[in-house]
Amino acid sequence: MRKFSLVIMIMTIVSCKSASLPPAQKTLASLVAERLGENALVQKNKDDMFALCTKENSSTLSVSYIIIKLSDLTVVEEGNTPRATFVWIETYKAEIREIPNMTKKVDQPTKGKIIDVTKYMNKL
Repeated sequence: MRKFSLVIMIMTIVSCKSASLPPAQKTLASLVAERLGENALVQKNKDDMFALCTKENSSTLSVSYIIIKLSDLTVVEEGNTPRATFVWIETYKAEIREIPNMTKKVDQPTKGKIIDVTKYMNKL
């Protein structure tokens, strides 16, 4: 009888141990707060497949940004740039356009960058 009790106790311990709680579900808001901090700006693209998230750093006059694939909350692009504007110019293309500073000559072109997220489409 003692062996039987011991077997039951071991089975109970093993079954309790394997029934662990699922990890906390990560949300878009929690991922953005974790990566960029509170009060970041989130802009979803036209079909809600990607989000362009930005946060200004007033002490360095720079902007940190991430682009997140919403289907699995994966960060597919990230970076830091001098002061800039960020917009979706097409469903899968985001534009980063640097804001010129006060000392910049008027005839100098504004620097810009296009991020095409179609390369992440096959990984959806």
